[in-house]
Amino acid sequence: MARAQSIIGAGVGRVEGAEKVSGQAVYAADVHLPDALWAKILRSPYPHARIVNIDTSKASKVDGVKAIVTGKEEPNHYQGKSIRDIPCLCWDKVRFIGDRVAAVAAETLDAAEEALNLIEVEYEELPAVFDPLEAMKPGAPIIHDDPGSYDGVPQDILVKDIPNVLNRLKWGKGDIEKGFREADLIIEHTFRIPIHHQGYLEPQAYLVKIEDDGQVFAWSSTKGPFGTRSQFAKAIGIPATQIRIHTVNVGADFGGKSGAGELPIAYFLAKQAKRPVKIVMTHTEELTVINPLSASDSRHRRLRRHEAWTRQHRRSRQRGALSYRQYLYGSAPGLHEHDPLRILARARSDPGGLRHGVPYGSDRQRAQNGSGEVSHDQSRWRRRRKRLGQILEWSQGEGNSKGRLGRGGLEKAQARSQLRSRCRHV
Repeated sequence: MARAQSIIGAGVGRVEGAEKVSGQAVYAADVHLPDALWAKILRSPYPHARIVNIDTSKASKVDGVKAIVTGKEEPNHYQGKSIRDIPCLCWDKVRFIGDRVAAVAAETLDAAEEALNLIEVEYEELPAVFDPLEAMKPGAPIIHDDPGSYDGVPQDILVKDIPNVLNRLKWGKGDIEKGFREADLIIEHTFRIPIHHQGYLEPQAYLVKIEDDGQVFAWSSTKGPFGTRSQFAKAIGIPATQIRIHTVNVGADFGGKSGAGELPIAYFLAKQAKRPVKIVMTHTEELTVINPLSASDSRHRRLRRHEAWTRQHRRSRQRGALSYRQYLYGSAPGLHEHDPLRILARARSDPGGLRHGVPYGSDRQRAQNGSGEVSHDQSRWRRRRKRLGQILEWSQGEGNSKGRLGRGGLEKAQARSQLRSRCRHV
């Protein structure tokens, strides 16, 4: 009798695991067609400048160069996921360091780089903005002259009275001002996050081939081939049904590899040279121009009413047995809203008040009411502290390897470890 097979409790290997560890997995940079040309992109050295003139005469004389394209030759091509406001090639002005100005396709990578260095661009440098708040002030340099003209712009929430702001969303629930007036504790802070990159190891690569009948075949480092095809088609102005995206392995993504990228430029060069064109980004290009996460400034204001305190505590406080104590409840990474271990910060207590939620003072640092009973549920807080100690022990010992923390448990334990450290030093 055959033994029943089950995947429950059994290890399941990754589908592509064997190919990756053996070096046989194919990524976009590994795909190469026999007659493909190598391409390089000339990028802006200025954060904001007007393009006065582009001279490609010297570059076109380099041996092996088969195609040169600029924004003057292919203007009005934009790309973007929801709002198409990024020029595939700039023709009037550049808006960030690394913005695309021109591109060269040649027989070899060295020839493409040599030709790229011979392209002469005359710029008229313009005032730039580097801080989102400064960019919103009256008189700030305008980055996009007419943002409402871009395809995909939500016209119903378009902002026209604040410089460099596209749209504004506002929502709320209840009487916010009344809530702040009645709050026992208000915390307000501004969080600033600088520009940062997703940090994947594989630099993005692109390959485009145009058939005689106009059918376009493309290979790209993308996790979303259908979204990439749609954006690619809109950028170059052809139907999406005319494009086929070949899927390959992706060397990590983290939200940074789902757009058209440099496929439009590869298409323009391939159309001019009548040969396939391949582009492989350098890590320098990756870190400066390929879909980094924007910087942000956010201001948060939180309030907390002390609904957690029982009527018994209020009565005891009135009798003077316990001093008043403020707690701020919230959530930390890895914690759930219903988690009892959510004490993030607290206000300073007077002598004889509460410590970690447990009364202390004379007689074993306990506060008692007139009947001699402890006026606060100490057992509840002791259970919380005991539970926190167990979580710390699991995160530092062998408990995690035995599965005691469960899925995502280690991250939760680490978050709670940080939480306990905060509470200890408050």
